[in-house]
Amino acid sequence: MKKSVRLFQCTRCHCQVLICTDCDRSNIYCSPCSELAGVESHREACKRYQSTQRGKRNHAERQKRYRQKKKKVTDEGSIDSPPNDLLTIVTNETENPEEALGLVDIHCHFCGKCCSAFMRSGFLRHHTNDESKTPSFFAQAP
Repeated sequence: MKKSVRLFQCTRCHCQVLICTDCDRSNIYCSPCSELAGVESHREACKRYQSTQRGKRNHAERQKRYRQKKKKVTDEGSIDSPPNDLLTIVTNETENPEEALGLVDIHCHFCGKCCSAFMRSGFLRHHTNDESKTPSFFAQAP
């Protein structure tokens, strides 16, 4: 049986994303954006830490050690893009008639597994009927 798939819109780039139940961890970003969002989140956390007294002190001590070793203190430069890059041409013509009719398999954008054609927009809810997990104030008196 094929896994169900959730259709959502990436909150960063606004593209539509399909994710299977195995990969779904309440994702809100597509695969490329999740990496970028992680980098941005880490950068913001570093800024917050370095604005504290402890962060400033540790940063100053680390720079002092770098200077003593005669290492560069500055960040690495950005990668230069090759000059005269050409844009790729995208055509809307499809060679496969099944693809034109929408009769192709649906694949997860994260792992690439083939999924069911039935899509959902919400998260799966995991219900348990285990009485041991029921809070004591809901338990019935004997």
